Amino acid sequence: MYQWLSLMRRRDYEMTADRIWSVSEGTSWWTSRTTWSLVVLADLRSRVLGRPARVAVPRLFCESTLSALRRCNYEIIIYADSESSSSGSDNAWRLEQDLTINPPDVVVGVHYFGRFNPDLELLANWSADKDCWVVEDCAHVLVPVNRIGSFGDFVLYSPYKVLPLPFLALTVHRPNGPGRVSAESISGAVGGHDLKLFAFNVADRHKIDTTSAHLDSALWLVKRLAQRLGFFQNIRLGTEYLSNARKSSRLVNPQPSRLSMRIVNLLSRKDNYSVLHRLLGGRGNWSSVRSVEMRRFALHRILCSIVSAPNRRVQLLDPETDSAPYLFEVVDPKAESQVDVCKFGRVFEEAKIPVTEWPDVVSDLKSDDLVAVAAYKRRRVFLPIHQSLELRDLKELENAVTGAESFWLIRSCDDYSEWNELMSRHPRSNLLQSWEYGESRGAKSSWKPIRLIAESLCPDRSIAICQVLAKRFGPIRFFRVSRGPLLLSCCSHSNEKVLWRELQRHLGYGIFSVALEMSIEYEKPQLIPTGRLMRLPGWSSGWVKLNSDEREQLGSISPKWRNQLRKAHKSGVSVDCYWDGGSVSSFVRAYEDFRNERGFVSVSSELIEDFMGRLVPSNKGLIVKARVRDAQLAAAIFVLHGTCATYLASWTNEDGRRLNAMNAVIWQSLRELQRVGVSNVDLGGIDEDGTPGVAHFKLGLNPSRYRLIGETIAVSWHS
Repeated sequence: MYQWLSLMRRRDYEMTADRIWSVSEGTSWWTSRTTWSLVVLADLRSRVLGRPARVAVPRLFCESTLSALRRCNYEIIIYADSESSSSGSDNAWRLEQDLTINPPDVVVGVHYFGRFNPDLELLANWSADKDCWVVEDCAHVLVPVNRIGSFGDFVLYSPYKVLPLPFLALTVHRPNGPGRVSAESISGAVGGHDLKLFAFNVADRHKIDTTSAHLDSALWLVKRLAQRLGFFQNIRLGTEYLSNARKSSRLVNPQPSRLSMRIVNLLSRKDNYSVLHRLLGGRGNWSSVRSVEMRRFALHRILCSIVSAPNRRVQLLDPETDSAPYLFEVVDPKAESQVDVCKFGRVFEEAKIPVTEWPDVVSDLKSDDLVAVAAYKRRRVFLPIHQSLELRDLKELENAVTGAESFWLIRSCDDYSEWNELMSRHPRSNLLQSWEYGESRGAKSSWKPIRLIAESLCPDRSIAICQVLAKRFGPIRFFRVSRGPLLLSCCSHSNEKVLWRELQRHLGYGIFSVALEMSIEYEKPQLIPTGRLMRLPGWSSGWVKLNSDEREQLGSISPKWRNQLRKAHKSGVSVDCYWDGGSVSSFVRAYEDFRNERGFVSVSSELIEDFMGRLVPSNKGLIVKARVRDAQLAAAIFVLHGTCATYLASWTNEDGRRLNAMNAVIWQSLRELQRVGVSNVDLGGIDEDGTPGVAHFKLGLNPSRYRLIGETIAVSWHS
């Protein structure tokens, strides 16, 4: 109990930065956040100059870090940094030009993600004779390493981004920096005030509303304790998500809390390990800052080896860096949109590794700077390198990255051409997943189509498409998945489970009617949606494979069916094919009479008329009619989808049945469809119990039979 209470003991926690950050000369002071470090430096510079200082920052910078400067009305200048620039040869010229046109009094340079930024060397050389202070932002590293931390007049660190702290930032003064800012000039600018309280004085002078440091620390501590007790586990313990800056009218208190100072003081020593270990993580070694750095460095190396595995499309920038930044940067050089970078980040999210993008950009960028920053953002994702991550977590990540098609992005499709192109990639697509069918159902009923595409990361391609019909009654949502999804590539059982989980997650909560495009002999019970209420019988039909050789095609048909076809030809039955839709109205009238006469339930006349109206412009609706002279005997409609076609509807009369006119219609339809490039024809349903005569006629074509697993009514609670 004493160890737990020792964190909150009331005493002054004076400590120097010498123990960790190697400050051998000059001064240093603590603030709660880097935003207050910057405003203190701007205020000191203003006191030296006798006028408001101008502060220059790179265009790739966090807007939240500038919040205190903006509250104090300091002028902020944006310059082009090399990190977000596409070309490397003119970076030095562009940087110097930006700073010469708008000369600053304080210029900030950033070492991004543990990599040495050559801009700092350029800034140091440029400012040597310009009377400008150089601020070296090292917030992305925990401690000075290599050349990082050796170029500025002032160096900024943000330990709270790496260590388990509420808020804490450090400013280190380097008298031997490029501006040769002496300790005496700092003391003169402070004017007798305590430098450690100077940030608070600045906030008070500019009337900036701030939160309570003690309250913020108490809330942080309560959250940590709750996590250790098993609550708030939606974010993995010890692993921090980086989110956009909170939109708040109040800034965090500039003074570091007693709790933060106490934890850093403990981490700088080798005692009091137990309380930190139990309170703050429980898995990593928290005995010292150096041990934290070493563990993070080891994790960084493991991540490098995983993400840069052979045949991966991602790359690392300077993977041999000796530092362990608080975020691990991965670049997707082929990403051309935010969709691509989200797709890439899904791999890590499925492995339960938090993923983020660059949090918030400077608000007043010019158009060319916005373009450069946008290009930078859309090609990158960032992972945490947290010392509490275990090897099993990274093993999940390794399996994810090397798992080829294991991870998916579900996105909507509003492009007619793209949908048709993907349909054509499926060897046996179906009519219910066609674009035109969804549009017709949307026009003739309350169901509205939602078209989804599932994409994999490795390799980068579309894997499946699924057209879903949706409608809503008040708060209750209904979804129909009719013969979907269509898998465009072979998938393992586990990957199909991932696909279904992603589809349900994308659509959200609701009542689902799901008829999978899956033959009953291949039924996979683990893919049936959970929460199912009932199971309905499956659809049965058959495929006829079209052959370019007419004799071979005719030879594949049953002898009785061939004899009926010959009789139809000898009886003078003529067959005409129509692609222009001009005879749709006459077909619908005859079809409606045929339905009323025979008393069967099939596709409605209204849907056929609307459907054909949408198919005709793209030559996807074929009407074939049989006649003797001017007397109509029979007709059928076939609908094209991808490289396949479906027998949609037909009618005949007594004369047509007597003369076997339907045999002539179907045969001519198959030859016409083969002529236009169709490879397979779906006979549109075979029901030997309900319509035995029609089933017997279709089976005469010797189709390849199939029966789907049936329709499932289920409830999904995904939100």
